[in-house]
Amino acid sequence: MQYAIDLTGNKVKASPSGTAICPNCKADLTPKCGQLNIWHWAHKGLKDCDSWSYEPISEWHLKWQNYFEKELREVFITKGYETHIADILTEKGTVIEIQNSNISPEDIYEREAFYSKMVWVINSFDFKHNLYFKQFPPEPFEPVWKQYIKKHHPNKTIGYSITIPINDCNGQILSALKKCDYIREFDDETDSEYWFNIKNSTYESLDPLIVNAFVGYLIDCKFRQELERNKIYHTNFKWSHLRKTWRTAMKPIFLDLNNGFLFLIKTLYENGNGFGQIVSRQIFLKKYRG
Repeated sequence: MQYAIDLTGNKVKASPSGTAICPNCKADLTPKCGQLNIWHWAHKGLKDCDSWSYEPISEWHLKWQNYFEKELREVFITKGYETHIADILTEKGTVIEIQNSNISPEDIYEREAFYSKMVWVINSFDFKHNLYFKQFPPEPFEPVWKQYIKKHHPNKTIGYSITIPINDCNGQILSALKKCDYIREFDDETDSEYWFNIKNSTYESLDPLIVNAFVGYLIDCKFRQELERNKIYHTNFKWSHLRKTWRTAMKPIFLDLNNGFLFLIKTLYENGNGFGQIVSRQIFLKKYRG
C-alpha cells in the first residue's frame, strides 16, 4: 500500500526510515524503498490484512491517485466482517478501481459485488493498438513509416533506424524501442537522435511491439487534431483480440487511452464490436471529483 498511519494519526507515504501502522489492522508496517519498485508499505508478516490480491503500484496508478485528495486515496471499506482497500473513494461514495494488469472474472465479480457503487479505469497502454474507433479512424501508417522508420539493406548488420516523433507525449514508442533492445545514437550531422537495432537474421521484420506503438501514436494524433476536451464523442468501436474477462463486468468501464482521453464502453459484444463514448480526462475528473 502507498499510505499508512503515523504516530500522530496522519496518512503518510513510505520512506526509508519511516515508521507507521496499517490503517485497518493497526499492525506495524515495513517501508519498502528499493530502486526498482514504487516505494510502499508492507505488512511484516507474509499475509496482508486484505484477503484480495493487489497488483504492484505503478507510475500509472500514482498518476491517477494523485488526481484526487490524499484522504480519498487507498480508503479501507468495511461491510459486515469483510474489509477491503479501495484505490479511490470519491466524496460522493463512488469507488474508482484503477486496474493496470489483467484480472480474473472472479475478481471482477467480487469487487463489483462488494463495492456496489463503483467504476473501473483500465490502462490501455498494452492494447490500445487493438482499438479501432470507427468515427475517428487514425491516419494511414505509410507516411509515418517513411518519415520515422528506415529499413537498412539486408547486407547491413543494422536492421532499422527509428526516430521518435517529438509529439509522442506518453512515451509509447520509446517504451517499445527499449523493450526490443534498440540502441540510442546521436547523429552529429543532423543534430538529431535515433534508435537502431542489430539484426538477428538477414530479412528481419519490424518488431510488432514497435508497429503497435506507432499505431497508438496515430490514434493520439487523431484525437489531438479533431477532439475538443470539453465535449463527449459517441462512436462505434472494434476491440481486436478482446480481453474477454471485461465482458463479465457489470459496472462502467473507462479505458484510459493515455492521451488525455478515456473511452467509456457502453456496449461490448463477444466479437469485440461495441459502442461507447470518448470523454476527456478533465470531464471524467469534473464528474468524479465534484
